[in-house]
Amino acid sequence: MSKEVHGRSRPRWVMTSLAVVIAAGALLLVTLVARAHHLPFTDVPTSGVVHDAVGWLYARGITTGCTATLYCPNDPVTRASMALFMNRLGKVLSPVYRWVESDSGALDIDASPRICSTGDFTPSFPMRALVIGTVSLEAAGPLGVMLELRASTNSGATWFPISYFLSRVGASAAGEWDTATKTAFFDLSPGTPYRFAIQLFRQSGTADATQSRCDLMVQFTNRNPDGILPDAASDAPAARHGEKRR
Repeated sequence: MSKEVHGRSRPRWVMTSLAVVIAAGALLLVTLVARAHHLPFTDVPTSGVVHDAVGWLYARGITTGCTATLYCPNDPVTRASMALFMNRLGKVLSPVYRWVESDSGALDIDASPRICSTGDFTPSFPMRALVIGTVSLEAAGPLGVMLELRASTNSGATWFPISYFLSRVGASAAGEWDTATKTAFFDLSPGTPYRFAIQLFRQSGTADATQSRCDLMVQFTNRNPDGILPDAASDAPAARHGEKRR
């Protein structure tokens, strides 16, 4: 039997398809809810009013629970526990820096040189990077160079841009110096290694740089994405940090 919708008959195969779509949507919702609860604490239910707050603390290693599977939400907080919590919170909220300064010398601009590369930085919780790169160069003649900030997640094997509006550095005659700075924000996922660098591309002219200097500073700070819990149970702060549980 078909159903009437707005005066038109809806075939049985349409109703069957709708039922399949609804069932698939329900299954996906259940899966997402199940994946959203990565807390190991059996006494902090997903529906609990403190679930997200505990998840934020757990994901950042501020709390590791009173046991491997219990948070003990009704236990009193001693001054000793408070000291541990505040110390870990202070570390989370304090920026971390990477800074590279280099005399990069003469540069073949047509080779699109990458300069002032940092080492790898692997966050243990969601973070945001503020990347500031500065380049100064002396041109051998008329020259226009575009400055771009780039990142790598495989220790420099491949790179991708994190700044899509480029800064220009250049000169109109030999012996001239010019300086440009580029700034970008970039979100980092826990467990992924990141390194950053400045890359140069020719915009105009045929000359190269006879001398150059670069400066790259990266500031890493806490980030609060929509998903506040670790991506997997293996990301447990106790396993990452080996700290006493509290």
